[in-house]
Amino acid sequence: MAFLSPRSEILALALVFAGAAFGLAGCSGGVATSGSSGGMEETSGGGGNGGGEPAGDVDVPCESSEDCDASEHCHFSDYGCGLGETSGTCTKLPLECGHGGEPVCACDGQIEIEHCPELRRVDISANGACTPPDGTFACGFRFCETGTEYCERIDYPSWHPGLVTFVCRQLPASCNGSDTCACVEGIDSDCPETSCEMDSAGHARVLCVD
Repeated sequence: MAFLSPRSEILALALVFAGAAFGLAGCSGGVATSGSSGGMEETSGGGGNGGGEPAGDVDVPCESSEDCDASEHCHFSDYGCGLGETSGTCTKLPLECGHGGEPVCACDGQIEIEHCPELRRVDISANGACTPPDGTFACGFRFCETGTEYCERIDYPSWHPGLVTFVCRQLPASCNGSDTCACVEGIDSDCPETSCEMDSAGHARVLCVD
């Protein structure tokens, strides 16, 4: 899996979620789902924003994609699917899937190729809505490889309060395949401030505040 610095990661996300003003293109990658197979479904239902008109440059708050125009989805910057503290914003659909090719968890519990959930107006989930594939564990909306990677959560309070992202980092050989806080907490980081906590499955999650 690719390893990006916190600032590179947020720049990549910003490019993906930039407005797509020319409509919706097809998803270029396959879709791996938990419990279903086949291609993406394209949604053509109507949305909010005053009779179906696009939101333009105005940030329109939402609780679900039904509150948005048909060319948008309801995006939560904390990836809480509406269950967190951050309210959603109607966001233009991307033109195509992200280029990372990594599976991500969608708010409806399906696992798909990176950024494809938005193409069917479903946001990405960091709430543990999906069962991790074999040999992996949940790292927010991503999945890290058990025994070789650890999870890092990056917050950007000064740049964009409420915005978070998640990165899988290479586990040092000295950890002997065990991603505990005792092993990963002291790893060199680009983050000004870090801490560590263990998730319910016993994996360390390094918290980075940029």
